[in-house]
Amino acid sequence: VGGPGADRFVATWVYYGLELLAVAALVTRVIVVPAERAAWACLAAGLAAYTVGDLVWEFGYHGVAPVPSVADLFYLAFYPATYVALLLLVRSRVSRFNRSVWLDGISVALAVGAVGAAFLLEAALDHTEGKPLAVATNLAYPLGDLVLLALVVGVFWLVGRDAGIEWVVIGGAFLATAVADAVYLWMS
Repeated sequence: VGGPGADRFVATWVYYGLELLAVAALVTRVIVVPAERAAWACLAAGLAAYTVGDLVWEFGYHGVAPVPSVADLFYLAFYPATYVALLLLVRSRVSRFNRSVWLDGISVALAVGAVGAAFLLEAALDHTEGKPLAVATNLAYPLGDLVLLALVVGVFWLVGRDAGIEWVVIGGAFLATAVADAVYLWMS
């Protein structure tokens, strides 16, 4: 729609605008809603870091960044902030944490991680080359996605039917991120 000129506008300004809008929505939630403030603040920080990574990649490196780059630092900061957010959200939603519930959740997460590793890591290794730091950086993304997906599946296992729409949206977003990273890896 609108030809090549519109493509650039949408791919740059609309895309980054939507990212900034999502960060603003999360920050607004943190300010307005006191419940689970720390968890949502961590998620906002993770998404903000990812957005800064995108902005650095686009406007600092003009879409051609070395590996590793400053953009990678921001992209990779997304993962630990998001892991903490997920764990805080789970803690606030699961009323009792006995050992068997934890072991079940960990078992499911490990099973998902193993299946994902069988497919994703082989492709990552096949498509990654260069200096050791570049290889480590490129492998950090699929590993981060894998841990994130395993955590989300483990959360669904722990929370069960009480997950609610929030977890479906969060899980779907993280799944979309992992798929996008995998497609990018296979196409590069």
